[in-house]
Amino acid sequence: MFKKKWVISLILVLVLALSACTPKNAPNDNNSTDQGTTGDTTNTNDNNGNNNNADQENIDEENNNQNSNTGNTIASYEDIKLNAEEAFDIFIKKYPGAKVEKIELSLDDGSYFYKVEGYDDTKEYDLKLEPENGNIVNEEQNDRGDVEGEITSEDVKKVHDLIGKAKKEVGKDYIVDEWTLEVENGNTILDIEVVDRTNNKDMEYRYNIKTGELMEKDQ
Repeated sequence: MFKKKWVISLILVLVLALSACTPKNAPNDNNSTDQGTTGDTTNTNDNNGNNNNADQENIDEENNNQNSNTGNTIASYEDIKLNAEEAFDIFIKKYPGAKVEKIELSLDDGSYFYKVEGYDDTKEYDLKLEPENGNIVNEEQNDRGDVEGEITSEDVKKVHDLIGKAKKEVGKDYIVDEWTLEVENGNTILDIEVVDRTNNKDMEYRYNIKTGELMEKDQ
């Protein structure tokens, strides 16, 4: 009997001991996982924010570079400030003693530029100018070859009036696209091209600069 009681008591003690060793609250693995995921999401958002800021900075820098590069370009004839006489004078000042054989105003990559060509006893010169301020964009020198003749300052002074004459004839829908003054077969010729971009039309005028005579008109 006592042995039985002793066994029962021993069993009760063991049960109580096991109950005391068992953890009351097991750790919640799901909560730990959720916290880790939240941390990853926060890091991802931070990285995305940094990337977006960097991308925006790159875009702003590109826009600033484009604005600075195109600051002196002119795409409209009406905005040109430098006239033909001034372009002529810049060339003569740059190359004292040289003679001019060609001047043109034309579009290059969407912007207007003056191009002046001339020569002296040994060299030929090419000068490219910005029509806004007369800055030299490019210059070249080569050994002299055959030349056609000389354009004088008096010839250049007549360019503006003949361009106005052509514009008056075609009407307000047309604008000057380009013009060229050069010597051909002993004659100094002014070629003017005017365009109506709305209706996709163009006309070309050819004048003898010495006499002001209209030599040819193409439509």
